[in-house]
Amino acid sequence: MKKVTSIDGIAFDYPLYISSEFDISDYIGERSVAIDGSSVMFVQAKGAFTKEVSLTSKDTGWVTKDTKDLLINTIDELSKTVIFDDTTTGTYYYDHTKTPISFSPLYEGSLWYTIEINLVKG
Repeated sequence: MKKVTSIDGIAFDYPLYISSEFDISDYIGERSVAIDGSSVMFVQAKGAFTKEVSLTSKDTGWVTKDTKDLLINTIDELSKTVIFDDTTTGTYYYDHTKTPISFSPLYEGSLWYTIEINLVKG
C-alpha cells in the first residue's frame, strides 16, 4: 500500500494514506434518461480509473500546526508534485470542486491535526 510523504516540497510529519486504496466499494456514476423514459445508469468504480484522489491521515498520519500553515499556503490552481513512500512521484492539482484541504484538531487546543487533502490527477 502506497503512502504519500510530501506534496509540493512540504514533507508530512507522518505519511498520509490514499483513500482510494481503502474505498473498494466507492463508485461514481451518472444516470441518463432515454427518449422512452427509461433510465440508463453508467457506473465506474473509483480507484485507478478515477482522477479524483483523497489523501487522509486516518488514525496515525497527523500533521503539526507548522505543517498545517505551510500546506494552507500551497492552495492554488498550479500543479503539485506528490512524492510517495516508494520514491515515485505524480503530478496533481487541488480539487476545487470540494474543500481542497481540511484539518481537525486531535482535541481542543491541540497543535496536531488530522488532515484530508482532495486532489485531481494531472
